[in-house]
Amino acid sequence: SVSLWYTSEFGDGAWIARHGLDSQEFQALFDDLTGNQGMELVCVSGYDEGGARYAAIWRKQVVDHAWQARHGLDSAGHQDLFDTLPADGWYPVLVNGYNVGGTDLYASIWHRSAVPPLWSAQHGLTPQDYQCVFDEYSAAGWVPVWVSGFGDGDDVRFACIWHRRQGWSPRWAARHGLDHVQHQAAFDD
Repeated sequence: SVSLWYTSEFGDGAWIARHGLDSQEFQALFDDLTGNQGMELVCVSGYDEGGARYAAIWRKQVVDHAWQARHGLDSAGHQDLFDTLPADGWYPVLVNGYNVGGTDLYASIWHRSAVPPLWSAQHGLTPQDYQCVFDEYSAAGWVPVWVSGFGDGDDVRFACIWHRRQGWSPRWAARHGLDHVQHQAAFDD
């Protein structure tokens, strides 16, 4: 099923959300919304439903900044972005991992700034690797700004983005590996 919602005002402007899009449908909508209607992709989530499917949210671009997005990349293709884009001031604001037919794929959104935040990102982490990164980074003053958990059965993986903000230490908490009951309890707490 596919849903489409429009509104004239939602906070800072118009927004559109869609889900159930295959790769070609997603790309066609992306091209129309960003190229013809001045929208910015702010969230994308890939998933397997008999093939790759995408859910996404766009909003009217209200801040004039450079951004770009990619989807359907395998681990090597995704790593190539991280090896090339930062040299030109690009930094990730969202990394979504998803598994389709036993293959890990990635979608990401990038912003560009003359002075990007101090950031680090990892993908394809096992739960044990993620816990090690989490322990190391949080102890060193880094804050997780995006975490994506995904997998196929018992093969769970994580992708994450961290920021380090000098002189600013927000209160935060993070949990992973929770079932829906545990997640609700943590949310309520």
